[in-house]
Amino acid sequence: MLFRLSDIYKSYSGNEILRGVSFQVNPMEKIGLVGRNGAGKTTIFRLITEEEAPDSGEIFKLNKLKIGLL
Repeated sequence: MLFRLSDIYKSYSGNEILRGVSFQVNPMEKIGLVGRNGAGKTTIFRLITEEEAPDSGEIFKLNKLKIGLL
């Protein structure tokens, strides 16, 4: 496993953006995040890259893992 999000919650000013999000990415897998504006795509990316911290839940990431955004 490269990284895993487990039961992630995140809100801004009382507005819940992510509720109980869980998924993992294994070696050689590629993923895409698709959704409407405000669905939490950028928030998930910021959590994975440690720009922000979740309100609750756990994020596991291999050391020196590089993540990119296209």
